[in-house]
Amino acid sequence: MRVSKKGNTGAGGPAGDLMIQVKVKPHPYFKRDGSDILTDLYISISEAVLGSEVKVKTLYGDIRMKIDPGT
Repeated sequence: MRVSKKGNTGAGGPAGDLMIQVKVKPHPYFKRDGSDILTDLYISISEAVLGSEVKVKTLYGDIRMKIDPGT
């Protein structure tokens, strides 16, 4: 990220640009793909075939998600 004219001044010259580098630590449960946040959820064959309701972690807490029969 570049912030114009907020860096150090040269030898009597104007202030330069301030360059900021941001690093995001990996999360143990969520992954990033560009601006998307992803997670893997493994379900059994019987849950996929017969349908089920499973607990899914989100950034805002756990939710219950319905798995439709035949998934």
